[in-house]
Amino acid sequence: MINYRRNKRNKTIIKIGFSFYIVFMVLILVFSESGYIKLKKIQNTNNKLEHEINSTIEIIEKLEFEKNRLEEDLVYIEKIARSEFKMAKKGEKVFTIISKKGNN
Repeated sequence: MINYRRNKRNKTIIKIGFSFYIVFMVLILVFSESGYIKLKKIQNTNNKLEHEINSTIEIIEKLEFEKNRLEEDLVYIEKIARSEFKMAKKGEKVFTIISKKGNN
């Protein structure tokens, strides 16, 4: 009877010890330098940087397309010159419309 109680107590102590060991290992995995929380932070940073890289690549592609149009497309160059710089062809007359809404 005494051996049975001693064995039962030893098994209980072993179970408690094993439980503490498992909890300790989980805490180390979660909160250590290379743990789960650190991994998630790094993944979030990585996702943000990838998004920023992709948006920057899109901007660069748009600018390269615009650059090519400005270098090669004469109709587009003429359109820009007329609209932004108020340029005209030789012999054309340019009229500027003045709005009275802004004047009091």
